[in-house]
Amino acid sequence: MNKKLILILTMFAVLVLALPVMAADNIMLNDHSYQPAQKIINQQGTSMMPLDIVNHIIGATVAVENDTIKINKNGRILTMTLNKQDATFDAKTLKMPQAAIIINQQIYVPLRITLESFGAEVIWSSDAPLVIRYQDNRGEWTAENLMVESSRRMLEANTYRMDMDMNMDMDMLVKEDGKEVAQKMDAKYDVVAYNSNNPVQLYVIQKMKMNLPGIDTSGIPEITTESVINEQGMYMKLPEQEWIKIDIEGLDMKALMQQSSTQDPVAAMKLIKDLGMSTVFANDAERDGKKYYVIRSSAGNNIFQSEAMQKIFNMPGINQIPQLKEILDNIDLTMNYSTWINQETLYSEYMELQGTMFIDLKIPDSEEQMKMNARMAAKYKISDFGTPISVPDVSKAKEMDLSQLGNLTPSL
Repeated sequence: MNKKLILILTMFAVLVLALPVMAADNIMLNDHSYQPAQKIINQQGTSMMPLDIVNHIIGATVAVENDTIKINKNGRILTMTLNKQDATFDAKTLKMPQAAIIINQQIYVPLRITLESFGAEVIWSSDAPLVIRYQDNRGEWTAENLMVESSRRMLEANTYRMDMDMNMDMDMLVKEDGKEVAQKMDAKYDVVAYNSNNPVQLYVIQKMKMNLPGIDTSGIPEITTESVINEQGMYMKLPEQEWIKIDIEGLDMKALMQQSSTQDPVAAMKLIKDLGMSTVFANDAERDGKKYYVIRSSAGNNIFQSEAMQKIFNMPGINQIPQLKEILDNIDLTMNYSTWINQETLYSEYMELQGTMFIDLKIPDSEEQMKMNARMAAKYKISDFGTPISVPDVSKAKEMDLSQLGNLTPSL
C-alpha cells in the first residue's frame, strides 16, 4: 500500500474530525445548507425524517423505550408509538399523518408535524430546497451569539487546558493490480492539549493505542507523541527521538493561525456563518452541580466550500500538501457537536463529537484506488482557564520536509 498516502489520510481524518465546529438532501436549515446523514424519505405522501437528526435540527432530547418514542424540548414532550398514528403533545392527543416506522434499523418520524409541534417553520416546494427555520433563544442569547461570547471570554482568559478521549475506527479498501485488499483499524486516543492565544502556542501530548482486527497487536505498545504549534511552525517528537520541525514550503504559520482564530466577536460570528455550521440550543443541563447551556452544531461537506476554509486551503504551503485537492473533492463528511457552556462564566467546558468521513480516491501516479470509511466519537473537557502553560523548548529541532513523514511510520 502507499504508506505515505495512508499516513496523510489518517492525519487528515484525525485533524478534520477533531476540529472544536451526509448523504445530501437539499435542505436549508436557518439559512445554512444542511445535509443529514440519512436521507429524508417519502412515505405515502408524507416526508419522514430519521429520528437521529431531530436533536440536530431543534436540539431536542430523544428517548426510545420498547415501541415508545419521546421527544423532549424544554419540558415540552411529543410522544409517539411505532406503527401507530395516535400521539400526544403536552398530554394533548395528536393524529399523525403517518406512523413512526423502522427501515433498515433506523426509526423515521413524520417531519412536518414533529418539527412544527415545537415551533419550527417548514416550507416545502417541489422546485426549491426544503426550508426549516427554528429559533430558541436564552434571554438575549441566540445560539450563535452565545458561542461568539463564549469564544470571546476564552480568548480573554488567554490560556486553557483541553483533555480529549477519542475512539476512531477505519475501514480501508485498496484496489491494486486488480485485487482488493481490505484493512480495518481501530484506534483510541488520549490527548492533553495546552493552548495559549497570546502568544500563539499549542502543546499537545497524544497517546494512541492501535488495534488491527484479525491481526495480533498485543505486542504493539501504546505510542506517545508530542507536538507544538507556534508562530514559527509545527514541531513533532516521536518516542525516543528528538524534536523535528515539519517544514511545509511557503507556509506562513502566523498568517494561518490568524486566519484560523476568532480574535473579535464580529470575526467569530462571520466564521461560524462562513463555515456553514447550523447551531441550535439543546435542553439546558446540569453537571457536577453547575448549570450549562448546551448547543448543538452540525456541518457537512459544505464546510470545505466555505469562504473561511477556502482561504486556509489556498494559503501558500497548505495548497502544496500532496493529494489535498483530490481528498477534498472525494470526501463525504458529517460532524455533529454538543458544546456545554457554563451559565455563570460562559466558558465552554465540555464538548462531545460524533463524526463520520468517507473518502473514495484514486491514488495519483498509480493504478490504485482507495476507499476509507472513518467513524469517530470524542469527548472533551476544557479547564484551567487563565493558568500559565509550559511549552517544551523546540528551538533546536531538526528540520524535516513533509515528504519525509512516511519514513517515520511502520509498514502497513
